[in-house]
Amino acid sequence: MPLLSSPLLSSLLRRAVLFAAAVGAWATYDALRGQQPDTPAGTWRGTSICTPGHPSCHDETVVYRIRAAGARFEIAASKMVQGQEEFMGNVTCGYTPATHVLNCPTTYGTWNFLMDGQTITGTLVARGELFRRVTVSRAAS
Repeated sequence: MPLLSSPLLSSLLRRAVLFAAAVGAWATYDALRGQQPDTPAGTWRGTSICTPGHPSCHDETVVYRIRAAGARFEIAASKMVQGQEEFMGNVTCGYTPATHVLNCPTTYGTWNFLMDGQTITGTLVARGELFRRVTVSRAAS
């Protein structure tokens, strides 16, 4: 019997093909998981829009750099001014992984954010009023 038609070789080839397919599927899964991590850590870019009735508020293009800080997360917030990032401040947030919610109480109000894959949406409530709406997307860096 020729070597290429032997049952043992055929079985080994089938197993090698299945193994390669499994490795490829795992790599694809791992790459997709890397695109949508369960953590808000990273750089996010988007808009922070004022709600009506707040004349001193100005719409902004924002950059949020979020990093783990122990059991919490810290947002280093910047706004874009003439093409340059202008640092606005840090906010420390609690994070609930099961719901993907960041809750960030401050002296001036409370930021609440919901992470949904590559997007975070949120609000700032200050003095009992909705003050801002934020929509940011995960950036490459």
